[in-house]
Amino acid sequence: MTGGPGEPDGPPAGDDRRGVQLRIGAWQDPYPLDWRLRSKARRRLRRTRLTRGAGRLADLALTARQRALGIDRQLDAVAAQGPRRDVLVLGIYGVDGRQLEEALRRLRESVHSVRVALGAMGAAAPGLVGDTVLTEMRGGKFANLNLVAEAAGPLAADWILIVDDDIDIGHRFLDRLLAVAERFSFGLAQPALSRASYGWHSVNRRHPVLCRETRFVEIGPVVLMRRDVYQRLAPFPAEGMGWGLDLHWSAVAPRFGWRLGVIDAVPVCHEKRRTASAVDVVAAREAAERLLAERDHVTYLEVESELARHTRMS
Repeated sequence: MTGGPGEPDGPPAGDDRRGVQLRIGAWQDPYPLDWRLRSKARRRLRRTRLTRGAGRLADLALTARQRALGIDRQLDAVAAQGPRRDVLVLGIYGVDGRQLEEALRRLRESVHSVRVALGAMGAAAPGLVGDTVLTEMRGGKFANLNLVAEAAGPLAADWILIVDDDIDIGHRFLDRLLAVAERFSFGLAQPALSRASYGWHSVNRRHPVLCRETRFVEIGPVVLMRRDVYQRLAPFPAEGMGWGLDLHWSAVAPRFGWRLGVIDAVPVCHEKRRTASAVDVVAAREAAERLLAERDHVTYLEVESELARHTRMS
């Protein structure tokens, strides 16, 4: 196993990123969780039947373009020649684990060593019994992930992959994802959301590039963390569902020299269930506000920017 890049002992003196204020029309957004702003963003990204159909056509075009350019073959070749890693997959699932079962089957098509540790909100699903380390869980997403990780020994892994239970991924997903993440030294990364997926942000939507360096990686539906990054961020705050946690990640990443990235050439599909459809939204908002009141963070407007675009591995 290899370690991550050297990290400073802590944030620079006097570095405080809280209190960022941005002018939005005639009103100011003094706080990153201004839900008026977020509601406007959600309306722009709402997945109606028509827009989802258009998104699927866009995804087909992007996939065809990628295949024609030979990007998939290039990623597979890099993965086959690269070092072998230990990857720990963490996840929490609800009543129906069938979609997660299929995703795990594809994750295990990897050249890397893949370990899986899951938590079940109820009884263990029949197809996931061997991977389920805790059952009848009652906490929020990240509180549960802390418990599952504790049982799995995450610091023995080179990479930690956190997955939701309602994702669709392609063949050789993990090999390609790691190939790009390691080539561009991303410490915290996510596969781009397909154009037809449900979601709240535009920056992590799939684009016709290999990958993009960003200021933001969302808490789901799939998050990839290098070991040194995970060690800094975990254990995660236990309250709520993790809303706003990614805004905190964006604020601390520059201090430790982490590069954040969205990997467009390895998309994830998140179409089966609307984002936050099973969440108490009011409680999640309140928990997010309490979480960020105690932590440095950026705003929702800041996270939509890109720092660089990459179109090839070489």
